[in-house]
Amino acid sequence: MIEPTEIDNSDFLRALLEGNRGECSRILHAHLHHQTTVHDLYEKVIRKIDENIPNLPILVGGQTFRRGGQEVIARYPNVKYLPDLNSVDAYIKDFQLNG
Repeated sequence: MIEPTEIDNSDFLRALLEGNRGECSRILHAHLHHQTTVHDLYEKVIRKIDENIPNLPILVGGQTFRRGGQEVIARYPNVKYLPDLNSVDAYIKDFQLNG
């Protein structure tokens, strides 16, 4: 088993950019069992993405931010909370049409 100290955000970012969902899931799972809050983890990932690819639109969603953590989203103007798949679909269609 991989210890949390062996995982850093660059591993997650690399897996994310490569489209390796399985690796992303494994890394998140390992982190979730050792983080103070899920929101702390997401903020670290958001910060790392923002440092490497400034102004990249970042979509977050699901139940993670439904019950708190809005202050994390508010700190990053390029992060948008989409509560469900219908919202994601509408956002993507609007982005394709309007940029």
